Amino acid sequence: DASTTRKSFSNGSEINSSDLKLDICRQGYEWSVGMNGMTLFFSRKERISLSIEFEAGTKRTNSKWSTFLDVSRVMPTKSVLSVDEVDGPKRFELAYNVTLCSSIFSRTRVITFYPRYQIVNLLSGGLVVAQECALRSETHIPSQSWVPFHWENSSFPSKIRLKFDEQENTHENKW
Repeated sequence: DASTTRKSFSNGSEINSSDLKLDICRQGYEWSVGMNGMTLFFSRKERISLSIEFEAGTKRTNSKWSTFLDVSRVMPTKSVLSVDEVDGPKRFELAYNVTLCSSIFSRTRVITFYPRYQIVNLLSGGLVVAQECALRSETHIPSQSWVPFHWENSSFPSKIRLKFDEQENTHENKW
């Protein structure tokens, strides 16, 4: 229906792949998800691409668009995708799966995206987590809670470092 389909509002300059430039010009749907989260583009060929909006210091910025994912088939097992920050080092790794709804909605597919890494703190005190070689970009995890984890710099090793929260721990605290 011509009144509900539209081309992507995305800035074509951030797209490097010639295939993606062609695909993003196709008719489809683009919409934002969440308060400060994700923009999705769904083409008529049952392929989906996403970009993540986030705060980098004092400014809001976006990631590059992901490669197009084929969501035409059910994928009950998790698949992984990565998107990198536009003109920056940050990398977001997400997992997703495609399932069918039950009952009368059985032709409807549910596409679920979630962080690939979620760090859960079941200890009695807080934890601090950071990427190896990016220890100044630490994230605090309060007791009995969890946080998603994304890589601060995609060129650094894909290793994380943990330590006890200094304000809650009286022992010597090192990474």
